[in-house]
Amino acid sequence: FVPGKDIHHFCKPTKVAVDEKLKNFYVADGYCNGRILQFSRSGKVISNIGTTGFGKNQPLGFFGIPHGLAIDPQNRLLYIADRENYRIQVMAMDSNNFLKQFSLDDAKIRPYGIDFSPLHGGILYIVSYDAEGRKYPDGIPGITFDILRGEPKQTWKPTHQAFNRPHDVACAKSSNDSAVYVAEISSNKAWKF
Repeated sequence: FVPGKDIHHFCKPTKVAVDEKLKNFYVADGYCNGRILQFSRSGKVISNIGTTGFGKNQPLGFFGIPHGLAIDPQNRLLYIADRENYRIQVMAMDSNNFLKQFSLDDAKIRPYGIDFSPLHGGILYIVSYDAEGRKYPDGIPGITFDILRGEPKQTWKPTHQAFNRPHDVACAKSSNDSAVYVAEISSNKAWKF
């Protein structure tokens, strides 16, 4: 593989999300390119979404490493973990228009992985990493984020220890199952909550 910046090359992509309705898929081409690429089911590029932009007060559509993706299939929304800008951006999948953002800077949450659950009117599960220990000296927790209120609802972490560089999260999509899974990269461990 040869990394690149054109639409035919990735440079350290971080996440894939599948639109089950249209069978398109999105790739967060995060580390080098700061963009989201949308592909048809046959693998043809449909859209090159966003551009690189680091720092506070970046406009919507500018990414400081788009690292995680999550889809709300009912409302046709794509949630994008804009890691280095400490926010989640929300995009309408049918128009590729950015609608809003949820700032996580006050809570010092740099979102690495996110996943959407339709439970309770819509929630995001977020995992983050805080190398400097700025707000969470005992280890950063996972976050349950209330989309309707636009704020964290609760935190969670393993009993008797902290996460060790959590990098991605996935949740069950059924009202019969509320499991949340977290993958760590330093310990090569997966957690089930």
